[in-house]
Amino acid sequence: MIRKTLYLGITLILLLLIIEFVLRQVILPHEYLSPNFENHPQLLYKIQANQKGHDQWGFRNAFVPKNTDVVAIGDSYTYGISNKASDAWPSVLSRLSNKNVYNLSVGGYGINQYAYLLNEYALALKPKKIILALYMGDDFAKNKTMEIQRSRKRNTKKAPNKMELRPWLAHNSVVYNMLVLSRLGNTIRYMESWFFSKKVTSDNYVFYSQGDVNTIFTPRTRVKNLVHKEGYETAFNTLLNMKKQCDVHNIEFSVVIFPTKEMVFEKVINTDLKNYPLSMKALFEAESKGNVLLKKFLKQNAIGYVDLKTELAKASREIKLYYQDSNGHMNNQGHKIAARAIYKSFFAANIIKNNE
Repeated sequence: MIRKTLYLGITLILLLLIIEFVLRQVILPHEYLSPNFENHPQLLYKIQANQKGHDQWGFRNAFVPKNTDVVAIGDSYTYGISNKASDAWPSVLSRLSNKNVYNLSVGGYGINQYAYLLNEYALALKPKKIILALYMGDDFAKNKTMEIQRSRKRNTKKAPNKMELRPWLAHNSVVYNMLVLSRLGNTIRYMESWFFSKKVTSDNYVFYSQGDVNTIFTPRTRVKNLVHKEGYETAFNTLLNMKKQCDVHNIEFSVVIFPTKEMVFEKVINTDLKNYPLSMKALFEAESKGNVLLKKFLKQNAIGYVDLKTELAKASREIKLYYQDSNGHMNNQGHKIAARAIYKSFFAANIIKNNE
């Protein structure tokens, strides 16, 4: 029995290694593998270049082109955390618009990093359009730099050792990441968050169940980033400078506004708000005010924008857009909705106008 078990174990390991090898020949590694990071003097941290499918600059693309039609700048919402590279909205937008879209984004970045990416990388690609994705959950935080520094410490720590199995597999196994991003993987993560933790609703951790949607909100984490006037002033000054840089190079500069997951479900939650912690109401109020300030600024400075809240909220009534855990990022369905709204706002109108 021991001998048979040993043979079976060795056979399974060899089979997995063969599958891993085959998949790496037919699938771009950056579709699935989590990257490694290194320190950077201006960005604080960045993805290492030429590793795990990331390009010569260290971004989530197969290669760095000489030029491109569109550059998408942002954080994890644009990078496509918890999704394949081809499912992230810049890739979906590329297919919809039939334009080359270069994904210039890294999870955890903020407004100052976006400005650096524009000047040091985006302009070199000579695009016709630059789309900046702003996430309401933290891009206007007063202490965004401190948050990025904490993220840097997490991301630039030594590679996971053999005892940290999950992180090691995330960095090195295509098979593992394919399973994680599958329905089975999402179900397992949901079970861990939902069933194996205490369902105690608090300011930090709000369990939500409505119909077939079961997810977790983190309102207190979001609201603390949206109540400081200084954060908006800093962001607006930087955005204005980015717009001026694009104008000098005759590049169209546009903004995409990504709402928090909590805000997407605002109307549904408001019908029963008394059963939610005060932090949820505070988040709705703070994000709504911030959204108004941002749109006013964009209009005053002739910066085109699209707010994804309406489209995502509408779609959330019919399909699942977020993972069934505390992950605030969208799944591939959410990225499709975002890409379609961006295409409709920035590209479809131009196509109709040109045809006329």
